[in-house]
Amino acid sequence: AYDGLEQRVAERTAELGESEARLTLALEASDLGLWDWDLQSNRVHHSRMQVVFGIGLENRYGKDGSRLPDIHPDDLQRVRATLIAHLKGETESFVIEYRALCADGSELCLEDRGRVIQRDANGRALRMIGTRRDISELRSQAEQQRLAATVFEAASEGIVIMNDRYRVLAVNDACCTLSGYS
Repeated sequence: AYDGLEQRVAERTAELGESEARLTLALEASDLGLWDWDLQSNRVHHSRMQVVFGIGLENRYGKDGSRLPDIHPDDLQRVRATLIAHLKGETESFVIEYRALCADGSELCLEDRGRVIQRDANGRALRMIGTRRDISELRSQAEQQRLAATVFEAASEGIVIMNDRYRVLAVNDACCTLSGYS
């Protein structure tokens, strides 16, 4: 009986190890960091946060002695309000994009997604789990696209965008004015 128990424990340990390895690979592939917040003790477990946000270390300073990023002061109230609304059960999930201010003055754009996964009998949140990702590059690309669209529309020259079969995909107002077509 003892040998059977030992074997089941060994099998379960191996399964857990494989499951943890899959989770780590999935987080790496998606560039996500994982956080697990015990609200009773106010302790947060981080996984891969050093990669995504520079946290998960014992203190708030990096290996080079520089201060790690904090939520941008201009976004702090909005982040808190969104979090409080979720903790109170007013939202199904916690989803927010915000800026983090780095010690050198640069900013990161981050996205947090999470959900309360445990509440007490009175509905008070006990545990919350979620992910964080750096969306700085996505934000930058979106801004570049917005600027290009603004230039396209504001150009005084007529511009036509066609695909490889010469099918018209877009025209600007100047093109319509010059051609007389809408």
